[in-house]
Amino acid sequence: MALDGGGGGGGGPVGVANSFTGAAEALELTYPNRAYAYSGLIEATATMTDYIDFTTGNYTFDGIVQCVGFANPADTGPGANSVFRYTMNGAVQAYIKVETANESMPSIVELRVIIPAYTQIQVGVITDQNAATKLGAIIMMGEIFR
Repeated sequence: MALDGGGGGGGGPVGVANSFTGAAEALELTYPNRAYAYSGLIEATATMTDYIDFTTGNYTFDGIVQCVGFANPADTGPGANSVFRYTMNGAVQAYIKVETANESMPSIVELRVIIPAYTQIQVGVITDQNAATKLGAIIMMGEIFR
């Protein structure tokens, strides 16, 4: 029988159908073997900032990191250039450049990753401008193997 997850973020019994409780830096594990992390909307900033930061548990993660470029969904003004940094245990593994043209729809670049057990993951981003009206995101999703 599943444990009652109740309280805090709500949700059903643990391991059955936990509810999405919003953006978080952590990797969320779901039944039976899926995992995800959502940064939520990020405002463009010219300072490298980590929006995903977690350490895996006793499992391997096989999935993708989606880097969503910065754009203003309300107009078709100039886009923004951004660089996403993917780090494992403090060592930079990849820089992903995402360019958003003069449009209201962002560009998305995906990075396929396999993450071993007990590995610290950080995904950060820096853009070529400071603009609260330009929004981007980081999304991770995949499968875990125990």
